[in-house]
Amino acid sequence: MKFVRPDIPDATQVQTLSEGIPINVFRNTTLTFITATMAQFGEAIKISDVLGWTQLFDTLEIGVKQLGQDAALHADTQIRNVLVAGSTTKRYSGTTSWANLAAGTAAAGSCTITDMLDCMTKLTINRAPKLNSEYVMVVAPAVARDLMNDAKFVLAGQYGTAKGFLKGEVGMFYGIRVVVATNPFTEDGTAGAEGTFAAAGGAKDIYVSFALGTDAFGIPLMAGQSPFDPTVYINNRPDKSDILNQFTAAGWKAYWVSVVLNPAWIVALRSRTSFA
Repeated sequence: MKFVRPDIPDATQVQTLSEGIPINVFRNTTLTFITATMAQFGEAIKISDVLGWTQLFDTLEIGVKQLGQDAALHADTQIRNVLVAGSTTKRYSGTTSWANLAAGTAAAGSCTITDMLDCMTKLTINRAPKLNSEYVMVVAPAVARDLMNDAKFVLAGQYGTAKGFLKGEVGMFYGIRVVVATNPFTEDGTAGAEGTFAAAGGAKDIYVSFALGTDAFGIPLMAGQSPFDPTVYINNRPDKSDILNQFTAAGWKAYWVSVVLNPAWIVALRSRTSFA
């Protein structure tokens, strides 16, 4: 799959004009193509006919709903991992390195609104495009808790404007909207390494938050009439593999990929948390 990235703004392309003399030097618009190889993903469930006779709930409906939740979590995980691997701008709460963050206290390494200011400053220096004049920062629930505990943090219900909220948005500061994600990338500060995923629950969990400009990464459109929209299959008829129709099978499949389009428009912020 090919993603398209246009040129960044260039002030040297603007010319001084002379009265009556047509312009004869024209700007070239260069589109950079970023190619990503799509992979096929899928999942299926089986429901026995006996369960269908005795069930108190619509098991098929529940199963299909679970498939959708699994698919969404899988896609979110793919995006998260690609952002971690592709981000070249890194910051560390309260310090300048991953090792120092892991060695310090949780309180000293907790995310603050000053960290948000640093992320906003770096994205602005890199001229990352904004979403409705703002950047977006995706954080773990524990990191959001640390930010919301700061009296200067503006909660979503305190904006005083009619702007619409992003899903999971809890507040903002310094022109960055904060969105909570329940599938964070975490690292083990005790025995792990930067960039290596470790499930949260250790003594020195390190959380990776992402401050993003618009079009920092790309994914296929998976809604509407997109050809990449996941396809759901339900088979409740006898066939050669189930001649007595003893079970109903349901599943989905999709071609999908996520790719970093411009690493300069991503800031990966690592922090600890004061939440216990």
